[in-house]
Amino acid sequence: MFFVQFDYEYLCHGLGHLTGLETRVYQKGERVQHYSPYEFNPDMARLISHKLENHEDNAFYIETDDLLVFGVIKSRFDQKTIVIGPTSQIRPGKQETVAILYMLDEPYSRLPELQNYFSNMIAYPFEMFLEILCFVNYAINDEKLSVANLIKQSDQLLSNQSDEWEEGRAESITDAHNTFQSEQLMLSYITTGNVDAVLAFFNSPPTGRIGSIAHNELRQRKNALICAATLMSRAAIAGGMPSDTAFAISDRYIQKAELLKTGGDITKLNMEMMLDYTQRVEALKCGAEDSNIAKNVIRYIQKNISKKITVKEIAENLNLNRSYLSERFKLDTGTAIGDFIMQTKVEESKRMLKISNLTIADISDYLSFSSQSYFQTVFKKAEGCTPKEYRIKVQTE
Repeated sequence: MFFVQFDYEYLCHGLGHLTGLETRVYQKGERVQHYSPYEFNPDMARLISHKLENHEDNAFYIETDDLLVFGVIKSRFDQKTIVIGPTSQIRPGKQETVAILYMLDEPYSRLPELQNYFSNMIAYPFEMFLEILCFVNYAINDEKLSVANLIKQSDQLLSNQSDEWEEGRAESITDAHNTFQSEQLMLSYITTGNVDAVLAFFNSPPTGRIGSIAHNELRQRKNALICAATLMSRAAIAGGMPSDTAFAISDRYIQKAELLKTGGDITKLNMEMMLDYTQRVEALKCGAEDSNIAKNVIRYIQKNISKKITVKEIAENLNLNRSYLSERFKLDTGTAIGDFIMQTKVEESKRMLKISNLTIADISDYLSFSSQSYFQTVFKKAEGCTPKEYRIKVQTE
C-alpha cells in the first residue's frame, strides 16, 4: 500500500460532525487539531494523557474509573495520534462529575459547566463506539479489527492485575460451592466496601463446585460469572452505588468474559469484578473526594468490628487530632464517626443473622454491645424491626 497524506483537519472535523464526539489529533504530544460541539476547558483528554504511551497497539480504548471511554488510534505512517471521546453508556452523575473536576484540578465552582458538558455528551453504547473506532482505524492504518480485538487488547484491568494472583487460587474462586452462606459473605463485603476482607478472601477462598449450568466447562464458568455479576451489582446498589452505574459495570464484565477462552482468565476476571465493585463502594462511603482519612477510618472500623471502638482510639491509631478527625470525617462522608460505627455494626449483625445460627445474645457479645437489650434497641431503630424479626424475615424470603 502506498502512503497517502491524510487531511487530518478534514478527518477530525468530519468525524466530529458525523458522530457528535469530541475528536483531537496529536503530533509529538502536541494537539494540532480539535473538534468539539460541547467544549470544556481543560480538555477531557487530560484524564487519560498519562496512559497513551502504555499501549503498543495501533487502536485501543481507555476507560476511566468513572466509566468514561476514549478511543485512541495511532497512525503507523506519520506518528499522528487521534483521540476520540469521551462517551459512555450512562452520563456521569453529580458525584462522578465532582471527582472528574478534582482530577482536572478545577474548582468546585465549575461544577455547573462540567455538568452541562456531560449533558451534551453523546451517550454511545459501548460496542457501537468500538465499531466507530474500528472503522476509523481501518481508514488510517488499513488494518481490519473487530470489536472483540479491541476489547482484548485494551483490557487494562485483566492484563494489569491477573499476574498478581496465583492460578491455583484463581481456579478455586469460580469452582467455589455457591452455598447461601459463602454467597452472602462475599456480597456483604461488596455492600460494606470492605476491601481488606475481599483481599483476604482471595487468599483463602472456599472450596467445592457449583451445579451444572452449561454443556461445557468454559460455558459453565462464563455462566457462573454472569450470575455473579448480577448478584454483585445488586450488592453494590445496596451499598449506595447508583443502579445505572452498577448495571453498566456488570454489562462490561459480562462482555469481557464472553471474549475469554480459558477458565483461568474467567476466574481472574471474576475476582477483579468483585474487587472493582468493592473499591467503588468504599470510595462512595468515603465521600465525593474519596478521602484517604475517611478510607482509613472505615477500614479500621471494619477490621476491629468485634471490639468496642472509640473515636479517641481511631485518632490515636491514625496519629491524628481527635477533633480534626471527627470534623474531617463528617465533612467527607456526611456522617459522624460514632454513627458510622453503629451503622457498620448493624450491617455486620444483619449478615450474621442471615448466615449463622448464633443466638442474638452471641451476636451482641461478638459486636461488643454493652448489653443485648441495647443491641436490640439500636437494631430496631436502624431497621424498624427486632433482630429476631429480621432473622425470621430473611429466612422466609
